[in-house]
Amino acid sequence: LMVLTVLMTLLMASLGGLLTGNQSPAEAGTILFHVYFSLAFFVVTLVGPALAANSIASEREGQTWEAVLLTGMRPAEIARGKFLAAYTSIAMYVVMLAPVGAIPFLFGGITPFEVLIAFAFLFLIALLSVAFGLAISSKMASLRGALLVTLLVAIPLSLFLFSSGGVAL
Repeated sequence: LMVLTVLMTLLMASLGGLLTGNQSPAEAGTILFHVYFSLAFFVVTLVGPALAANSIASEREGQTWEAVLLTGMRPAEIARGKFLAAYTSIAMYVVMLAPVGAIPFLFGGITPFEVLIAFAFLFLIALLSVAFGLAISSKMASLRGALLVTLLVAIPLSLFLFSSGGVAL
């Protein structure tokens, strides 16, 4: 988590330094805003499903799923708990990267409202990504299979969604 944040900070700061030589600070801030949220989109759409795919399939593979069912909780409660655990983990990534999102403010060209809307969309996309990974995890018997299928579907799907709707968002 910390390594990702440091790498993202270094990338944003170096890109900001390079951009200010050729463009006005407001244009550089707008470009940094788009780069930051594009990278955050890919972190959420690739890490979120992978974290969620690890949940139910690992219980089955470790042969602890029956023990979890014997606790008396309904499967819906178990799934909700697994979903909230994975969503909390991916939300921690987003919150940890949030201060890096303030770098474009140093340059200008964006408003706080735009940043809040972008973070709201990022949390919504994280919600859908985790739900997708959990759905794949519930259908697969092995952890490796769940991770493989999740990433094989999530990578092209996130590239397609970013290329079709990322520019508009």
